[in-house]
Formats: sequence, C-alpha cells, structure tokens
Amino acid sequence: KQIAQFLEENICSNITLEEICKKFNYGNTYICTLFKEETGYSIMNYYTKKKIDLSKKFLREGLMNITQISDYLNFCNPHYFSYVFKKFVHMSPREYQQSLQSDMASIKVKRS
Repeated sequence: KQIAQFLEENICSNITLEEICKKFNYGNTYICTLFKEETGYSIMNYYTKKKIDLSKKFLREGLMNITQISDYLNFCNPHYFSYVFKKFVHMSPREYQQSLQSDMASIKVKRS
C-alpha cells in the first residue's frame, strides 16, 4: 500500500524501479513479487496504468491536450505517450477522444 501511495503521489514524475527499491529498502525481486501478489500488477505496469487512467480523465474532461498530458505525466514525448496509451486502452488518445464525443452525441440524440 505504501508503494502504491508513493507512486500515486509521484504520478507526474518518472520514478524508476531502482528508486522505489532504494526508498523502501527492499531488493528488486522481493519488492516486485510482493507488489504483484498484492495488486496483480508489476510495479511499473501499475505506475503506468495509473498515469493512463489520469490521462483518460484529462481527456474526458477536456482539461489538457495530448501534448500537455504527455508533458504533465512526464512521458518523454507525445508520440511515446500515444504509444503507451494505445497499449493500455487499445485505441490512441485521439480515438479515445473521438469515442467520447460520439458517445456524448448519441446521448444527446436519445434525450431529444
């Protein structure tokens, strides 16, 4: 739980597994095994998933564009952010935005 909290508190950073091990004073294998048993995710997949979940929120709420989200969440560039986003969501950030817009349009049509 402490590691998950640490990752969420540092969601805008670029934390490495080595930094986590050092901070919590555990070996790599031990900390990875323990975290996976507790969460079902590897540490870095969990961290990336949290970043992608937050980026989906930003896209839903129209708070930032793709470049701003990429910068805010400390991805090396927007292209890499889009690549990672697509790996987790199975669509690009633009496709995700478009799917939200079409969902909103269909909701408006149903209300009319």
